[in-house]
Parts: sequence; structure tokens; C-alpha cells
Amino acid sequence: MAESTKSELVLQHSIVNAGSPTSPSTPNCISSLYVGDLEENVDEGQLFDLFNEVTRVHSVRICRNEENGVSFGYGYVNFTSSEDDSKRLNGKQIRIMFSDPDPTMRRSGIGNVYIKNLDSSIDNKELYEVFCVCGDVSTCKVVVDSHGRSKGFGYVQFQKEEDAKAAIRKLNGMSIKGKQVYVAKFIHQEK
Repeated sequence: MAESTKSELVLQHSIVNAGSPTSPSTPNCISSLYVGDLEENVDEGQLFDLFNEVTRVHSVRICRNEENGVSFGYGYVNFTSSEDDSKRLNGKQIRIMFSDPDPTMRRSGIGNVYIKNLDSSIDNKELYEVFCVCGDVSTCKVVVDSHGRSKGFGYVQFQKEEDAKAAIRKLNGMSIKGKQVYVAKFIHQEK
């Protein structure tokens, strides 16, 4: 769910597409994906159309500021399969991860690593592909500027702290696309 500190208006766009088959190997239950790094002008219909190409969408929502209606840049897609996929919307790669209604782990910093000196061509998907060999990745993000260009650093959160430690041991100092990267435990700095 969204952070409780953010005031938001949840726009529920309940659409059920009964004609789309689900994979026989996938249980017919509703799963949620967090979808981040959305542009402000992306709406629920666009998210529905994008994900409905892959699976049977149950509902979508984009979280917005209740005072001015401006998107916070993230939302949720509820669907009846458990497939995760890399997607582009309006030409911009978006970040997708399973939604965990309990933010305790995410906020704790457990399993989080910080990566710097990334080549500017590395995106979220490539970062995931490098780090997933060390364990189950909950989410990863390359930080970008307002024009979508990489700032040369990012974050990866593993489901287990020991996987994060293994990633630091294995990948710190590794050369990725010709640049030696620095990988360390993420330390939350209080403001």
C-alpha cells in the first residue's frame, strides 16, 4: 500500500476482462503489482491497456494528491495471475514489483544495497539482471534525472538480508559495461 504519510486520492478503475484466459499453471487469485516511475500524465486506462495485453486485469489505480489530483508517480495493478514483466509506457520504462501491504520490511532497510558508478546505459531491468543472481530481488531502481537520464547510482532490495550481503561480497568492485561499480549496504540518512 502507499505510504501513510502521503495524502492521496485513490482512483479505482474496476474493469474485469472475462474474455482473457489465464495461464493454467497460475492459480486464479488476485495479485497486486506496484508500478512506479510513472509520468504525471499516465492514467488508469493506459495502465489497464498495457497490462491487459499480458494477463487478465481485475483493477488498476494511480495514487494521487487529494488536494490537486496530481499523480504521485506510482500505482497498483490487480490481476489474476502472478506474472511480472518489464514494460514501457509513453516510451519510458516503468518499474514493476509485487505489492506488499506490509511496509515494515521496505522501510527497515533490511536487504537494501546501494550501487554507484553505474554506466549511464544501465536501466532498471539490467540492474535487476545483474543482482538477481545473488538472491530474490524485491525491487530495484536506477535513479534518473527529470529528463530520464541515469544519475549513475541505484538501489536494490533483496527479500533476505543474507542475499544483500552476498551481493556486496560478489559484486562490489565488479566491472559492469566497462565501469567498476561500488556496492554497499544502504544506510538511510535522517533529514
